[in-house]
Amino acid sequence: MAVRWPRLRPHDILAMPITLIDAVNSGSSKSGGAPSQLTATYLSSLLQSGDLQQHIVTTLQPAYARRYYSLMSAIEKYLIPLGVELPQEDRDHMGGYFVWFALPPPLDATKVAVQAKEKHDLIIAPGPIFGVKGDEDVANLKRNVRVCFAWEQEPSLVEGIQRLSRVIRDMQDGLDRHGTEVPSPSVELAVSNFH
Repeated sequence: MAVRWPRLRPHDILAMPITLIDAVNSGSSKSGGAPSQLTATYLSSLLQSGDLQQHIVTTLQPAYARRYYSLMSAIEKYLIPLGVELPQEDRDHMGGYFVWFALPPPLDATKVAVQAKEKHDLIIAPGPIFGVKGDEDVANLKRNVRVCFAWEQEPSLVEGIQRLSRVIRDMQDGLDRHGTEVPSPSVELAVSNFH
């Protein structure tokens, strides 16, 4: 479960050095117990009262559902026409906070992520950062992108997908029919003036 108390960490506790050392070396910590008893106390209270479950059902699930459907609608409107592929066939049921999709060949997700950040102030997660080193042949994530919908509001999600569509379109326009990058005129001019 990703619902937790941010910034309540054991290192936030101020204590005399000897007291802190004693706490760290206590039996429960050494035997594998969590050093976050304060957080565990709050969570225990929330779970016993039912407040956390109610918050999840009445607030979080509806918000995440709206964001998911808003994101999926934007992907279908702006990215699918450019050749983006969604791997999941059943888009009415989902779990988690992320949507994965594959960029149209021959686009590389890492290069798209760099262009998105540099030219459109958009951060996306290229698939290769989630891969297992040495397992690239089994799970080739070179064209895949992962987008999180849990943090941003619906208008920002739609705007992000619109920006990404411009990046993809610009990069597609810079490729020839064989998928090779076509140098821009300014690059060609610089090369010809160099000789």
